[in-house]
Amino acid sequence: MSNVKWKIENDERGCSEFPVIDSEITVIDSFFAALLLTQLVECLTVCNKIEFLDNSETIYQNCKCMKIKNKKIIIILSLCVLFIGILYLSLHIIAAFLFSPNIMPFEGRHHAIHTKIRDYYEQIDFIFELSNKFQIIEIGTIEYPNYPSYQMYKVSYGNPNNNEAVNLLFMCGLHGNEIAPVYAMKDFILFLDSIDLMDNINIDFYYIVNPFGFENHCRFNIANLDINSDFVAFNTQEANFFVNSLRNVKYTGVYDFHEHGATEGFMLYYYLSKNKTKALSIIEMLEHSNIPLENEFVDYRFFRAKNGLLQIPFYGRLFSLHFMKRSTVEIYFVESLKTSEVFCFETPYYSSMPERINTHLLIMKSLIGL
Repeated sequence: MSNVKWKIENDERGCSEFPVIDSEITVIDSFFAALLLTQLVECLTVCNKIEFLDNSETIYQNCKCMKIKNKKIIIILSLCVLFIGILYLSLHIIAAFLFSPNIMPFEGRHHAIHTKIRDYYEQIDFIFELSNKFQIIEIGTIEYPNYPSYQMYKVSYGNPNNNEAVNLLFMCGLHGNEIAPVYAMKDFILFLDSIDLMDNINIDFYYIVNPFGFENHCRFNIANLDINSDFVAFNTQEANFFVNSLRNVKYTGVYDFHEHGATEGFMLYYYLSKNKTKALSIIEMLEHSNIPLENEFVDYRFFRAKNGLLQIPFYGRLFSLHFMKRSTVEIYFVESLKTSEVFCFETPYYSSMPERINTHLLIMKSLIGL
């Protein structure tokens, strides 16, 4: 058993949707319980390995009787473990909904009064001056009553005629108040344009998925919805344009770049156990660059960051999908499109802007082997 603490602080840079929480929970390691039960079964059924000599009927009958009794014990113990597990998860789910408002859906929140502080079209103007290594594809026009419209674009890099190339997806700007990845991705795109074409890689860039949020430094879109959590109901135009543009593309890797106001160190979310080796290599690269790593943050009330890594396993994704009726971009790719490598990278607001930009830029280059 282990004690886990978490503390989520208000984001002072717009849209303060996270209340302050300082609490403690006790986590039972289900894998340890399973291992213990497995060892018990092995010990109780050891008589399966006994070799019986001739005329040892009595020994055989005694062993057979012991096996029957042991099976009953195993069944009872298994049912007890199952009951305790179900009770434990049920209590945490109830507690999460009653006492943890920051994990509830955001649709009921209201915008503060916003003042435009950045210009979306000025920020994306550079994409129309890129070389023929890139293709610029308009994927939709965001239109809400009484607000300006925004064109959404996909910026595709590589050789589209190379069917052997690895297809990757980079995205940023789903939350408009997370701006360091936006600046880093611009630098990365310009860097790719300045070097020879890497024709073994195709990259689709979804640059600033939330134009209104970017201009007004707000997490949500015009309709006051969190685009990043809208991959179940698809209530936002932005999520629909994004998903519709993915048709007939099979991505090997999907990489989502974010920031976080509740941590003091870098954090990498991964969702598949087979991705742990790649995740560890990224963490090692950041350690060599003296990037602080997160060790305190807890997400979904169960999963704690350790040395910058935070894995959301299958049952954590089920909690989000079936109880909260929400799905992030990453969960959407893992569950629906079966993408083999899915990461979400988050830098802390507490670091300086140059440090955050540099962190994202280092990761982007490492993902393509540079």
